[in-house]
Amino acid sequence: MTQQPEGAPQQPGQPAPQYPQQGYPQQGYPQQGGYGYSQQQPAQNKGPNGFSALFDFSFKTLHAERFGKVFFGLIVALAGIWWLANIIDALVRASMANDFAVWTFLEAVLLSWIIPALVVIFGRLLTELTVAAIRTSEKK
Repeated sequence: MTQQPEGAPQQPGQPAPQYPQQGYPQQGYPQQGGYGYSQQQPAQNKGPNGFSALFDFSFKTLHAERFGKVFFGLIVALAGIWWLANIIDALVRASMANDFAVWTFLEAVLLSWIIPALVVIFGRLLTELTVAAIRTSEKK
């Protein structure tokens, strides 16, 4: 095998020359490894999640912040089902009369949304209050 001068083109079938990695560490930035490789550690599991978090009776960790979306989604779904049940009930009551009682049905359609809307509003406020209280307690 013959030595080639630096800068000469590579012969086919010969391994590429290995150059030492030169770099200067920058202050405030972590040093990175080779090309395409990261030195990051895998994420640590901080505690129970999913159903195990729901049935954690020790209450050492607070999970309301994680499950806030789920709680609010359930509140909205239940309020929607409640409003739909009111309309179906009014339709059934209106059709049981000898003649179709239009006012009974219109009353349910026009006015029965108020209480479920208030439930959604107060559910949102309580969910935000709970999440804010937990975030505040975790910052101490």
